[in-house]
Amino acid sequence: MEQKTMIAVVVVVIVAIAAVGAFLLLNNGGGEKEPTYDIPDNTRMLVFGNANNDDYLDSKDLTFLKAIVDGSATWDKKINIFADTNTDGTVDQKDVDLLSDILAGKKTTMYYLNWHGNVRSINYPLSGNIAGSYVDIAALAWIAGCYDDITSIRQTQQNLDSLDPVQFPGAAGKWKTVSDETNTTFSVQELLAQKVKVVLTDPDFIEGNGLLEKMHAADKDMNVIELPINRAVGDVDWTHTIVTLGAMYNNQDATKEYVEFVQKVEKKIKEKLDYIKQKYPDQTFLICYEPTSALVTDLDIFGKTDVQYGDVINMVRLPLTCALPPMADTGYIEGYKIEDVITLNPTVICIESWGKINTMTEEQYREVIEKWVGYFSKTGAYANNKVVTFAYEVYGTVPGIAGMIYMGSLIWPDAFDPMEGIAYLNEYYQNFTPMGEDFDVTEHYGFLPEVWGSA
Repeated sequence: MEQKTMIAVVVVVIVAIAAVGAFLLLNNGGGEKEPTYDIPDNTRMLVFGNANNDDYLDSKDLTFLKAIVDGSATWDKKINIFADTNTDGTVDQKDVDLLSDILAGKKTTMYYLNWHGNVRSINYPLSGNIAGSYVDIAALAWIAGCYDDITSIRQTQQNLDSLDPVQFPGAAGKWKTVSDETNTTFSVQELLAQKVKVVLTDPDFIEGNGLLEKMHAADKDMNVIELPINRAVGDVDWTHTIVTLGAMYNNQDATKEYVEFVQKVEKKIKEKLDYIKQKYPDQTFLICYEPTSALVTDLDIFGKTDVQYGDVINMVRLPLTCALPPMADTGYIEGYKIEDVITLNPTVICIESWGKINTMTEEQYREVIEKWVGYFSKTGAYANNKVVTFAYEVYGTVPGIAGMIYMGSLIWPDAFDPMEGIAYLNEYYQNFTPMGEDFDVTEHYGFLPEVWGSA
């Protein structure tokens, strides 16, 4: 009798373990369904079903799948990895049927690659209350058409209550904090209390701390989207997230327009690269993040892991290299001596603020910026009019690429046209944000970078 009881207990335990394993496997909760994939270079659409590796999930993919199934086309598993719509290792009629359901907007399971190239799944189409690690999710959500679903942010309530109603319409009184007691990550209890069904976050908030598993254990229908918000993970950045979210929400029209805009800016930058590299070789930069005194500053540089800050990623879109090699895991360096910045002598010094354009008056903001600039008055960059100030929430996140033409005009006035740079920024804010068609970045402080120096 005791032996049978023991066997029964063991069987129950094994079944329970298997159930947990299957849960984690199928609900993007930490297990790999397939080995890690190499994400194709030329696509931002990371959804399985994107058979032709472009930036859209559409009838062209369905036609290609049907051709593979009927034998008129060949499936290259290494190149067209997303053709396997249901990720079962083969391309057959099941993949055609699943993609047909997705394109028709029917409720089903959608598979995608996360920031590490692992297969994850969501309940398609996404819906329900959205929580995010930062208010920056607003930019992605607006483009993807799900802004009105935002209810919860992992920031203090005081910060949320002070948001600019022009930039964040409807946030006041609606957006609630879901931060834990340390204000460093999410509270699972608050996510449940606020009935959150979609979480948008960067990996440093949910990886390595068991939080991702806790989220799924608490609510199996909670969709944690493992795609970056204002970071880059390897070659995956927020442009991949926006395009992929468009498919997840079955709302690709706006994201299609956004892709075309990004491609236009990228093309314009590339047109100037050879000229700048030949005339101004070996240009370096250093981002000084909210200097704490005349003696020390924090830095944003490349880290030693594959997770990188958005401000660094945007700056290297220009022909610039970071003046320091990768340091620390995250690339965030605290207490770097300003005398060492002077010795390092980067071509461009970027002084960056965070949160201040949302919470300060223009007078208060300018007073802070001018004080920070003064700390670097003995640098070579200051002597050459190459100290640039900007706000992280503009140049370290989604809007950043729109501002790189204007940024380039401050650094290389003979290469980029500042009026063209302003036009790109206005196009972004007028078409892809709540600001509307009358918004002009020149009439609002903090949206344009400024250049400082003694030359």
